[in-house]
Amino acid sequence: MNMNEGEGLNGNEHPGERVGVAVQELLQLLGRLSAESAAALQWPQRLQALQQRLSSLASRAPDELLFVLIAGAGRLQPRYGLHHALATAAIVEQAGAVLGWPEHERRAVGLAALTMNLSIVELQDDLAHRERTLTVEQRQALAAHPARSAARLAELGVDDALWLDTVAWHHQPPDASSAAQDGAERLAALLRRVDVFLAKMSPRAARPGLPATQAARDACLGADGRPDLFGAAILKTLGLYPPGSLVTLHGGETAVVWQRGARLEQPLVLAIAGADRQPYARPLLRRTAEAPPRDPRVGRPGRGAHPLGPAGPARRRPHDAALSVAAQPPPACDQPVTVTWHSTPPPAASSQRT
Repeated sequence: MNMNEGEGLNGNEHPGERVGVAVQELLQLLGRLSAESAAALQWPQRLQALQQRLSSLASRAPDELLFVLIAGAGRLQPRYGLHHALATAAIVEQAGAVLGWPEHERRAVGLAALTMNLSIVELQDDLAHRERTLTVEQRQALAAHPARSAARLAELGVDDALWLDTVAWHHQPPDASSAAQDGAERLAALLRRVDVFLAKMSPRAARPGLPATQAARDACLGADGRPDLFGAAILKTLGLYPPGSLVTLHGGETAVVWQRGARLEQPLVLAIAGADRQPYARPLLRRTAEAPPRDPRVGRPGRGAHPLGPAGPARRRPHDAALSVAAQPPPACDQPVTVTWHSTPPPAASSQRT
């Protein structure tokens, strides 16, 4: 989608619409596969076909796919387990490509992401929507799910050892040398990092989710609390401001990140509300690498186009300032769940928060 600075989107041109439709189709397919019994015919082949469709979508429209999945992960999903699996697979495969992993490893880690919670999909959905303490049985099911999911995959006909072992080990405690390990241990360590990133930013009935920017920052740190090879790959995959996340621009505008930019800290964003918290009639493109645009309503500069936000000191290094602002939701964002353009277009004339 090509847009000029400050140009608005009309109701038939909202970001991620076609990708959103494709994602919904993949979620439906994954749901059907997850519910099938061990007697299902050609189950591994059908799951692999789903993974190939997701990979193809990621190669054609990587930013749009991240936008749809991360914006969706930022609100409570009816089928949390399925959405979480699909988002994890998309991100972990892209991160594997950044790391230079061969195709068979990227495929295996993507398949593992789609099926890592196969034994607890319904339990995940139930727990996400209920405010209650886990029972002993639920705790046991969560603790045992990596091994049980791998066992169920074997019952369904999966015989790929790398896929099965990555699922079985994806909850192993992190190791400072995870990136240097061989085989499934290395794949499982990256999978666990992305799994935790999405779990942190996904809200539950019992708690809110972290802002995507803060969850992404945490995902860049290894077991020793310092950035590592996996963290660098995730950072390059997502950017400092992942597509689909909400940010505050200089001057107070609230915006949603639309695409990663040439630099990690300079994404393309869509402004959705001014500093006065009043929503724009249409989202407006902001290129954060350029000078702040003029306010579209009052004709003066100051609504900002740099994602450091009003709290970022002007002389701090951009990376540090960006992370300091990312640690809390934009002050103009009362209800982040309103950013749902992949399922419904932005209103053409007026917009209200829900």
